[in-house]
Amino acid sequence: MAPNRYFKADDPKTHFKFNYTDERELFDVSVSKSLCKGTVNLKNVTALNATSLSGDFVHDDENKTLLVRVDGTRLGSISLKGVICRDTCDMPEIPDSKGGSE
Repeated sequence: MAPNRYFKADDPKTHFKFNYTDERELFDVSVSKSLCKGTVNLKNVTALNATSLSGDFVHDDENKTLLVRVDGTRLGSISLKGVICRDTCDMPEIPDSKGGSE
């Protein structure tokens, strides 16, 4: 594993815990190697452990926290974006041009 410019691969692991008050359906977390090479979208895991990599995260909706691991296992910057509503939230009905709803 290649170290990134801030961490060596064998440095201690760091976990950042964010709390939030506004509702979040999910978080988009990605690691960007460079603007030219694109990003790697990361998956929400159930727990951070010894095999977790930098950017792995746990979204605890019940306690409104996001726990993110940062270390030297992935090269690039980590992007965190809270998504209020995408797939499973209740959206208000939008009237169509004839006054009905879609």
